[in-house]
Amino acid sequence: MKTSKQGHVYILESENCDCIKIGGTDFPPTKRLKEINETEPYKSLGPWVIVDFREVLDWRMVEHNLHYRFRDFQNKKILNQKELFHVSKNIAI
Repeated sequence: MKTSKQGHVYILESENCDCIKIGGTDFPPTKRLKEINETEPYKSLGPWVIVDFREVLDWRMVEHNLHYRFRDFQNKKILNQKELFHVSKNIAI
């Protein structure tokens, strides 16, 4: 039985961006990936591909904890986003 908090956290990368994107969603990661590749500010940095994703019981909490953990590496130069980080995908995984 799926709870309202259950979902996915994911890591995306793009050859056109020196950051990874760490996010979360209620939806399948492939559906969210399609939205990201069609919406700014991420669209112009893409195309993005899924590096890894995990199904978790509380995706908002896990996403928040990852963003907090990597807060010192957040890309603050790209406007209108809070999910890009200068950290290797291997460390994030």
